[in-house]
Amino acid sequence: MTSPALRERWREAAGRGVQKGLRSSWELVKVIAPVSIGVTALSHTPALSWLSRTFAPVMGWLGLSGEAAVVLVAGNAVGLYSAIGAMMSLDLSPQELLILALMLSFSHNLLVETAVTKRLGVSYWGVMAYRVGLAIVAALLLNGLFTWLPIGGAAGGAAPDGLHAAVAAPEAVAASAERAVAGGGSEPAKAWVARAGEWVGAVLTDAAGGLIKTVALLIAIIIPLMASIEVLKEAGILESLSRRIQPYMGWLGMSGQAGFPLLAGFVFGLAYGAGVILEAARDNGLSQGDRRLLCVFLVACHAAIEDTLLFVPLGVNPFLLLGTRLALALVLTAVAARIGVGERLEEVQG
Repeated sequence: MTSPALRERWREAAGRGVQKGLRSSWELVKVIAPVSIGVTALSHTPALSWLSRTFAPVMGWLGLSGEAAVVLVAGNAVGLYSAIGAMMSLDLSPQELLILALMLSFSHNLLVETAVTKRLGVSYWGVMAYRVGLAIVAALLLNGLFTWLPIGGAAGGAAPDGLHAAVAAPEAVAASAERAVAGGGSEPAKAWVARAGEWVGAVLTDAAGGLIKTVALLIAIIIPLMASIEVLKEAGILESLSRRIQPYMGWLGMSGQAGFPLLAGFVFGLAYGAGVILEAARDNGLSQGDRRLLCVFLVACHAAIEDTLLFVPLGVNPFLLLGTRLALALVLTAVAARIGVGERLEEVQG
């Protein structure tokens, strides 16, 4: 094939990547914007302060303040984009941001992604427990590290001061409403409407500042990332890399055929990785033991590039986040292989 033709294929692949990036960016905006506005609205009411006080004792063990519970619920129920929308609307410390990013990297979009892994022949509830347990243990360890190291103290246990008291706007709205009912005139009612308008304006103004900046940064990351991935696929670079790592797969207890599915899941994500694993199982005779160990690895570290870069606009160190995920994935998979998890699960399956 001539070089101009090859370059044309790469340009077409990059174009497909840009289109995918634009679609992903639009999906991102549709999720992040309403969540961000919603959480910002909560911060302008007593609700977030109440949530912080309620969950502070439990969240403190994880190095998080009480209102961080909103982030974990959004991330696990919906996905990373919702969690990021919540994170950017709260006053979180750098330690809390890193702990949340690590937890959400292991445990997010639980219902959908766990259902995807079930296609590999693993237990639905087992994978869910593994993901949630991994997130909790990682948070406990990281919080312990922050507490031990002299870096300004632990992150959790208390909400930011601004969230312990209700913002004046909702109280003013309520007071205006009472006066309107008591007075029965049009002026108090107009005052109530004016106060409500001021409150809505404050919410939208607060949300817009961080939202525009964060979404712009995410789009600047996602579109080039998607284009690069498509070019890598078209150029066959991923397949070449998978052949290079095949000799080392034995250390993880897997056969050489598991190299490409592992790399695909590592780069593209759990859903795509599961599809590649099933295809490899049909075409290359990938054993059930390989599937189980691949699941152990990919639950801990999947979509490593995209998921990591999504947290960069929030100030999370990408090298620390990705390095922690990859190290845990390698260690957990190697341990699982050495205690015979793949073989035992295969026997149970049989």
